[in-house]
Amino acid sequence: MNVIFLKSGFALVCLLALWSTLALGRRLPADVLAWLARYDVSLLWCAARLLPFLVVYVFAGFSPESDVATCFWPQAVGALAGQVPYRDFESFFGPFYSYLLAVPLLVWKDPRAIILWMTLLEALTIALTLRAAKLDAPGVARTRFLLCCFLAPGPLLLEVIGGQEDFLLWTFGLLTWAALSRSRDVLAGSVTAAAMLCTKVLFLLPLVGFFGLAHSRVRYLAVLVPTGGIAALLLWQLTGTAFLSTLGQSSNISPPQVWILLHFLSQGRIPAGTPVISFSVIVVLLLAAFFGAIWRADDLRKDFAAFAAGWTVLFALLLLLSPKSQGAYFANFALPCLCLIIDRPRLLVVWVVAGALAVIEPSLFYRFGEQLPANFAAVRGPAGFLDLALQALLVTGFATLAWHAWKIFRRAPVAHVGAGEAITPLSAGP
Repeated sequence: MNVIFLKSGFALVCLLALWSTLALGRRLPADVLAWLARYDVSLLWCAARLLPFLVVYVFAGFSPESDVATCFWPQAVGALAGQVPYRDFESFFGPFYSYLLAVPLLVWKDPRAIILWMTLLEALTIALTLRAAKLDAPGVARTRFLLCCFLAPGPLLLEVIGGQEDFLLWTFGLLTWAALSRSRDVLAGSVTAAAMLCTKVLFLLPLVGFFGLAHSRVRYLAVLVPTGGIAALLLWQLTGTAFLSTLGQSSNISPPQVWILLHFLSQGRIPAGTPVISFSVIVVLLLAAFFGAIWRADDLRKDFAAFAAGWTVLFALLLLLSPKSQGAYFANFALPCLCLIIDRPRLLVVWVVAGALAVIEPSLFYRFGEQLPANFAAVRGPAGFLDLALQALLVTGFATLAWHAWKIFRRAPVAHVGAGEAITPLSAGP
């Protein structure tokens, strides 16, 4: 319960800070905005990542929980000691992820170092996204984007409280797209290989899309396939079949996703999740990523908004449809989605609220018995009804964002959108 109250309190403080600073940003003169634009990422990291980190983990004395304590810390310690993932310690990530976690332990051997390290990688990802979205120049859009990135409850809670790594999929995806947009297919394949080694097996979803997007698919595979083959052979030699555990997933069903709600609304006739559903969702999304990339190949290579829209649709559908999804998957598409709605206040509110609930609701779900009720009588008290209501809000919110992204993707490039439904360029103000 302490975690739920902590997250809820932080969310309210973040919402107040975000609203206040957005209101202030409209009144800042151009020269002040220009000065802030030179240091905004570092300043906001200090104010909205380092300061909360110090408040929670130094002054208040809280210890890291969740994945940091039970998963990331043992992996980092094992990697620092020269152990082999899968064989010497459990890991559900790529073989290099544990060594990436171990980097901050060279300076500070403490679980809190992992959280601080993740916030720095997140700041780097935000800076890369700013550049790709052409939000380099000072202005209202850039300021609004950065304030939402750093002060919105979802991203802040995911990093400062959860130390989550899910944004790394977007980091590698953005780097791969940048290479493909410059017709550097070999480099794109190299970045994809690094992504598979350093992140989750979920990167297979955009991988097939990038394969369809490459100018020369042979060049794209030229580094990717040998790297994957050599890595697999080495892991086989070192761990036997243990490394194949990355292909498996927990049997637990996680919110928010539509199957829990459908199970409840159908009086239990529709299962909340089965291996068949999980496999079918992944296959459908793989096919959608490949054929969607081929369908919009030229636009996706040239237009960041089209790429951000396609990425948002892909990972929002994963979050909504996979029984194994979880609220942290919001980080997989939070930044590209924000780029698409930065000049649309109503959708921005949906993004902020859904991001906050995506962090808070799963804590409620797990701490009140992971209920999967088949009818009203099976709901466990007021907390159970509250959890179902929050899941319904989350599903609605993420579906709304996915629908908006789909409209942009379907009508790409942005410049061709008809009058009356024009999309303001990302670099423009409101």
